[in-house]
Amino acid sequence: MLRPPSFTSARLVYRAPRFPQDEAVFADFLSDPGVLLGAVPTTCKPLNTAELAYFKKVSEEASPGLAVFACLPLSDAEPTKPGEPVGWLNLAQVGEFGGVHRKACFGLFFSAKHSRKGYATEAVEWLLEIAFVSYGLHRLEANCFAWNTAALRVYDKCGFTVEGTRRQVFWQEGGWRDDNCPVRPSHSLALALLD
Repeated sequence: MLRPPSFTSARLVYRAPRFPQDEAVFADFLSDPGVLLGAVPTTCKPLNTAELAYFKKVSEEASPGLAVFACLPLSDAEPTKPGEPVGWLNLAQVGEFGGVHRKACFGLFFSAKHSRKGYATEAVEWLLEIAFVSYGLHRLEANCFAWNTAALRVYDKCGFTVEGTRRQVFWQEGGWRDDNCPVRPSHSLALALLD
């Protein structure tokens, strides 16, 4: 029998953003300078309405990709209903070039309040299964600032390999910063599922 994908993982529930009520969630996440600095390659400053609208646009136009909030469960009694959002993930460029290459890019950021609890790792593992099993993708790519060691640890735990580094590509906080390209091919997940 065909098994549908789950919208839950061990400790998280995933749901699509709902607007206009979730505009406040994006504003809250991105009002933290540390989250903002790791999420967008721009000058770190309070975001205005037009800049926040970018995340709304990405979330609403995700098809054929995906944009979700990773949430804590509503309660112990309702473990599959989403409660407080702790992070945001998106799967983009799914149908690029007619989908012939079966690859996509993804991005994420998590609330500073919920950092260092393993939620990002859990959510990326969930996203990998969605990308490779549900979407049938062959390869998943991310961009990650080379200084963002926390994100690089998450990617490493999830089986990504840094394939390359773009040198001095972003100006951030007084200097040129490198950008890494962590990549995970689907065959590595298939091998893990066989074990």
